[in-house]
Amino acid sequence: MPSTIKSQSAKYFRQIDKLPLSRFVDCVVDNNLHALVIEGSPHLTELEAAFTNIYQQYTDMMGDGEYKHFISSWKALIKINLIITQVEEIIKALKLFPYVPLFDELNKLLKIDFRFDYADRKEYFKLLDRAYKRSRGLVIERDLLQIRFDTIKEKLRGNGDKKITRAYFIDWLILLGNHVQMIITDQITVYEFCERIRQYNRFVEREKMRK
Repeated sequence: MPSTIKSQSAKYFRQIDKLPLSRFVDCVVDNNLHALVIEGSPHLTELEAAFTNIYQQYTDMMGDGEYKHFISSWKALIKINLIITQVEEIIKALKLFPYVPLFDELNKLLKIDFRFDYADRKEYFKLLDRAYKRSRGLVIERDLLQIRFDTIKEKLRGNGDKKITRAYFIDWLILLGNHVQMIITDQITVYEFCERIRQYNRFVEREKMRK
């Protein structure tokens, strides 16, 4: 009977628009469901039911946001791989024979303005070497995109039995904070955390459409 009275008077978080991210992280990372308690002593079964509902709300929002982030990274990876391949093939062709349309395409792909003059053979091949070195920057960018893509892919797969780490949330808070040029802490609600990620992904998509 006493436990029933405590349960009836207990208060705990049930919605992500009220739950601080810090408490949600404690639940997810440390399996500390008591982080949901506001006051009183609710039964563990109540907390388990509440967290199941909360986590469903979270995945409903983040599933869409993270999937878009995954697709966005995948498209960016395909695009940059295509550019790298085109650049390498164009440079190989231009080393065999000069061709003005390929000069223009190489400049466009690398965002440069090299003046290729086959009459000056030494300078011509020097510029081609510079263009190739310039393309190595794209390779580095591609490798970083690949790492990000693989990380998101593993996250969406569930990564086996591996749990989400605290670092995952910290990394997102840093990225989101850098995006809006302000410090964002884990005191924001879970809903705000998810919504900020969704807005960030929409921003990334708009930026890519402008290029």
